[in-house]
Amino acid sequence: IVKAPFVRILPPKVQPDGASNWFEGTISRRTDAEHNCEFLLDIGYGKTLTAVVPIASVAKMELVEGGAATAHFDANHVILAVD
Repeated sequence: IVKAPFVRILPPKVQPDGASNWFEGTISRRTDAEHNCEFLLDIGYGKTLTAVVPIASVAKMELVEGGAATAHFDANHVILAVD
């Protein structure tokens, strides 16, 4: 489990410097609000990552529903869950 505010999103094919926890996927939903933008990123195999990003950062990246994106997060933000 990774809390959505700790997931960062980047334009497609951009691998973050030094990040080992990154995924490429397709934006299945984008929801804009006054201060933040929520992305649902389909990373395949029935898995989705949710990212909440400041709207000011998103405007420059031209990320749209159906488009590709890269998501990444720091390992210290991961919470392991056991079923």
